Formats: sequence, C-alpha cells, structure tokens
Amino acid sequence: MNRSLQLCSTSCLMALTLVLVGETASAAPGGANVKIVLENDKVQVRETSWKPGDVRPSEAVANRVVRVMKGGTLLREYPDGKTQEVRFQTGEVRWLDSSTGATTAYSIKNVGTTEVVLYTVILK
Repeated sequence: MNRSLQLCSTSCLMALTLVLVGETASAAPGGANVKIVLENDKVQVRETSWKPGDVRPSEAVANRVVRVMKGGTLLREYPDGKTQEVRFQTGEVRWLDSSTGATTAYSIKNVGTTEVVLYTVILK
C-alpha cells in the first residue's frame, strides 16, 4: 500500500509540474520557439521548433537525448566562426554529448525549407 501511495504521489507531482512548467515558451521574432515541458533538479525537457530562417541564440547545452518530431536541416555556428550543417530525420533519436561537440556553445539556424521540431531531454 505504501508503494502505491508513493507512485501516486510521484505521478501527481509530475502532472502538476507539467501543468505549471508546460506553459513556458519563448520566441523572439525570427527566433526558435522553446517550450519547457518539464524541469527539475535532474533534467530539463523542452520542445523547440524552428521555422525556416529561425535562429536560436548561442547556448551551451549539457548531455542530452533528442527525439526528432519533424525533421529538416539546421546549421550550427560556433563562436570561432566554424559552422556545421546537421540533418535530422523525423522519428530519429540521438544522444548528443561532448564527443560530438554538442555541449560547446553554438547558435543554430533552420537553413532548410521545412519547420524542424526537436523534443530534448537535457541532463543536469
């Protein structure tokens, strides 16, 4: 019985967190739309969408899992001027960490012709 109560409490807390945090979204004109779906002391879960031409300002992001909801082509631009084109396929799942250069700060721009939507779980 105690285990059931604990599971129920955890589920309720997660649902409340989703309701409270799920409304957070930011998008400057021409900027990517970032919606924080869940955040706690262990992870941040966000859904980010880029229309063609949209840019997310430079940001360093920790190790993460990315699920591609809508695929397309994004261009990373690093502070040193280096660029890297990244193609995402709808339905694909990727692990991004320092071995791929993905934890270094970079801005990202949708250089394709379709909207790109990524669902990301960032480890803290």
